[in-house]
Amino acid sequence: DLDHFKSINDTYSHLVGDEVLIEMSRRIFDVIRSDDVFARYGGEEFSVILTDADHETGLIVAYRCLKAIAGEPFQTSAGPINCTTSIGMAIANEKTKYTRTELLKTADDNLYEAKKTGRNQIQF
Repeated sequence: DLDHFKSINDTYSHLVGDEVLIEMSRRIFDVIRSDDVFARYGGEEFSVILTDADHETGLIVAYRCLKAIAGEPFQTSAGPINCTTSIGMAIANEKTKYTRTELLKTADDNLYEAKKTGRNQIQF
């Protein structure tokens, strides 16, 4: 979830918000593996589904995403805009045995914990 994305739309316009989303997507595609899935989940929320990955790999990719977004301003038609992201991570494996719904709920709960505890971070 892009932190404070509504304020980007409200301050600069929805067109500039779209520029940010397009650039954010490009940056994420640059740091995930070719077998991983990246999809818009709603609004400014996105999901990255890692295949054949353990907890450590998940954290490595999540930190790459965090750095890719916050590492440099987004160049837009309204000028540079700094963005950060909050990430909620969940792992499905033999130990957790999550259903798809439980996996998404766990990731979502962790996302809201990341937002509640300061944003621009990963919670798992």
